Amino acid sequence: MRFKKISLDAYINTCKSFGRDCSDEQFKDEWENIKLPQRTSYGTAGYDLSLPYEVDITANNPIIICTGVCFESERKDVCLMVLPRSSMGIKYGLRFLNTVPLIDVDGVQGFLEGQILLYVATDKDCILNKGEQFAQAVILPYFITEDDDVEIKENKVLFNEHGYNPWKRE
Repeated sequence: MRFKKISLDAYINTCKSFGRDCSDEQFKDEWENIKLPQRTSYGTAGYDLSLPYEVDITANNPIIICTGVCFESERKDVCLMVLPRSSMGIKYGLRFLNTVPLIDVDGVQGFLEGQILLYVATDKDCILNKGEQFAQAVILPYFITEDDDVEIKENKVLFNEHGYNPWKRE
């Protein structure tokens, strides 16, 4: 299991598809400085996610944050759950509108390369700084029932002309 950066092309394309207006050089600088999630101490369950760029959030005006990071695992019995850091919830009312993002190990494919995307809103206007830790990712095992009979062998996310469409699946 590991976290890794997605490709530069995937990072630029995803950021642009969600309306970020920057030069390719600025995107490249952000991508080169992406910090992979890290735990801060031995007893910490969550791997802290840092912002690759400054984020200006207007209260109750949701945005999508492109992290530039994906999670890979050879194990098929684990998933990744992403939670806001509690300090962000207390200070700004930060929350994920995609409820608790749950990332399956079969999500590393296509246009996104498994990038962790977070749909974020706040109760207060705020500016989150580049490099600031704003979320934490927890790796969890899961179980299946004894009569599990998966019919769909591959999870295919569909895209529209603007890129990723998280609400439509094949």
